[in-house]
Amino acid sequence: MYKNGSIKIELASPPLTVGNPLKNAYSMQNVLNKSKASFVLFPELCLSSYTAGDLFFETTFLEQNFQALDWLLKNNSFEGVYILGMPLALHEVLFNVAVIIQKDKILGITPKKTIPNYKEFSEKRWFQSGKTCESQYIQILGQTVPFGDVLFINSQFDLIFGVEICQDLWTVFSPGDLLSLNGAHLIFNPSASTDHIGKLDLRKNAVLDHSRKQIGGYFYTSSGITESTVDNLFSNHKMAALLGEMVAEKIIYQM
Repeated sequence: MYKNGSIKIELASPPLTVGNPLKNAYSMQNVLNKSKASFVLFPELCLSSYTAGDLFFETTFLEQNFQALDWLLKNNSFEGVYILGMPLALHEVLFNVAVIIQKDKILGITPKKTIPNYKEFSEKRWFQSGKTCESQYIQILGQTVPFGDVLFINSQFDLIFGVEICQDLWTVFSPGDLLSLNGAHLIFNPSASTDHIGKLDLRKNAVLDHSRKQIGGYFYTSSGITESTVDNLFSNHKMAALLGEMVAEKIIYQM
């Protein structure tokens, strides 16, 4: 996990089943139990699946996500930090969040700030922006957890990291920019980005620009082809950029 002064980061996009949180938790468990990395980054809303649609309105479905998260916390042997996406209802408001976990402890929860509602995206139908909610501590699965703009300090590796989610990357002044100004060395972005002609280069340039201006590392993973169930395509685009240079990139197919 930590060797010769470096850390290993795994960008993971396991097969997902739309609307089946527990099965998706099994899929993530398989990745975690095999991983030798210090950090594992999963895609946006990977526990529920991004394309769950109006299932996000169903209380039973939201409860199934909590049950799946609870199962995953108790049933993986990974000792590093992992980041996954899920829907979270707080005070009767639904947020699209990233959950940051180490072993069986939830370190923090970061909500998505920029909710896309154009072309193929209709997230405002289900989710509120994290901008509407002040940073606070919440109770989840028996744990007291920070919710909001959270900086994570890892004393083992002497680094600070933060998380922004998908569309947050595309804003003029992103949450990741603010986190970097406050000391973050690494920014993680769990995403569910659709694909069309020319979008690959747009994403790549955005990630490179952010790693350059933030003077740090930017790590991005998007949903895979198992989310391509309705009108949109997802190509499992993974990128690791450092100081404006792409150090690793993988995509299943290119348009």
